[in-house]
Amino acid sequence: MQDVNTQAAGPVVNTPTAGAVAEPGAVDDLPVGPPPANHGRTGAGWALFAGGAVGALIAGVGFILLVLPVILTGAAVAVVGVIVSIIMRAAGYGQVERVRPQT
Repeated sequence: MQDVNTQAAGPVVNTPTAGAVAEPGAVDDLPVGPPPANHGRTGAGWALFAGGAVGALIAGVGFILLVLPVILTGAAVAVVGVIVSIIMRAAGYGQVERVRPQT
């Protein structure tokens, strides 16, 4: 009698066809490495958060007071936060990008 729970030899990978047996050397779906230990808490991330939070606070006060220049100032602060975050990431203060080495 043949056991129905046996699979062919080969590593099982996480694919849309879960449980499928991969060909030897098929590592396209595997992660490059472990995720960074900082959980996204980088200088660029904090700059983006601070700019967005302060901008939203200023814009919210502007909406409550119905003063258009205050609303626009809040929006401008949020945009400056995004720009500062992009510059900081380009300068190396953002999340490290992991790329798969070309073989």
